[in-house]
Amino acid sequence: MYYELIPQNGDTLAVPLLVFSNLPRADENCMRVALYVLQTGCTDSTVIARELGLRSVHAAERALQWWAGAGLLKAHRGHSPEPAVLPAAEPEPDLSLVLCDPRIALIMEQAQSCLGGALSSQESRNLASLYTTEGYAADVILLCLSHLTGQPGVNLNAVRSELKRWKKAGVRSGEDVERLLALEERRAEHEAFVATLLGKGGSSLTPSERRSVQRWYEKYGFNDEMVQNAVQYLGAERTVWAMNDILKGWHEKGWRTPQDLRGGIVFGRNIRVDSAPAVPAAPTAPRSPTRKLRLKREDR
Repeated sequence: MYYELIPQNGDTLAVPLLVFSNLPRADENCMRVALYVLQTGCTDSTVIARELGLRSVHAAERALQWWAGAGLLKAHRGHSPEPAVLPAAEPEPDLSLVLCDPRIALIMEQAQSCLGGALSSQESRNLASLYTTEGYAADVILLCLSHLTGQPGVNLNAVRSELKRWKKAGVRSGEDVERLLALEERRAEHEAFVATLLGKGGSSLTPSERRSVQRWYEKYGFNDEMVQNAVQYLGAERTVWAMNDILKGWHEKGWRTPQDLRGGIVFGRNIRVDSAPAVPAAPTAPRSPTRKLRLKREDR
């Protein structure tokens, strides 16, 4: 008869090499206690003695001391600290009282239109908590619901994510929402314009390319005409990065309008060569007054 180790495909337990190095010296109780501690993390001798069926609590305590001496555990004086008391969960508010607030009632009505159906009690509580607990202004929530209405896959998680995104962008009131949405609409138009110039779809721009386009319009102050002019000086590389090199150079030179480009010729990237001034003719020496004029004979 011989034996073969069965491959273990289930849960496993990581055992430090320290345990194996002390295996010849440890007795049965020590090994059982070590494996139990590694599995559960519990070092309470009373619990260990009960769970492992040891003869006494002293046997568990002796095994713990042995592993403390071996370096597997660390001993501390006194009693083990009491586990932290978790704060009691706040009771859920009475939904009927919450709906008495006219602003929340208006939010619920708009949410039903946005989500396309009646809300469950839990959905209503979660939606109300955006206003009562998380501190979003009622007009911001209403504008968010109105903004997401009709978009595919809209749910409460999408509403919460959009509100978090707006909050990160500095939105605190309805006026902030309107400014943000107007800014995002302008950015979408600029991105679509640049993508069309480069012969690609607007959705194909990467996030970093979109940030570059935003920089041209919002930091450099260029308009569509300047951006379109940059395309004329692109070489074989027709990319956002090549356009960025050109527009960045123009910005550094202080060129803001197409009129600034008409005083010269732009070659390649960011190089402007102004037309050379006319070279004045060399002055002729004055004729001596005593020199006779020689008339040019006309051919007959």
